[in-house]
Amino acid sequence: NHSCDLDALDEAIEAAEKKEVVEAAGSDSEVPPQLAEDVNPAVKQEPEEKEVDRSKQAKSGREERQKQTQLQRMGLNTAAAIAIHNFPEGLATFVATLAEPSVGATLAIAIGIHNI
Repeated sequence: NHSCDLDALDEAIEAAEKKEVVEAAGSDSEVPPQLAEDVNPAVKQEPEEKEVDRSKQAKSGREERQKQTQLQRMGLNTAAAIAIHNFPEGLATFVATLAEPSVGATLAIAIGIHNI
């Protein structure tokens, strides 16, 4: 019971000290942000809101990096798939051209149309 009385007394002393500081500052001077909430509760900025904003920014940054990494990976996989797909076609065209140039030309045209 005594500890509750001491806590209430400490809070009252702290509030009175803040009020004295604000009154000493006068109405023309700017009230320090840490005391502004005591003068006008509407000015109060919740530390939790600041933490939420920071965590949202951090989360947004992480998500952006993840998207970038995912896009890079997809680009490399696509390039590898196209290379793997085109290599046998080029090899077949080369071998066919060595055996018979007209067959190689026809095959090259056919593969070109296939790729469209």
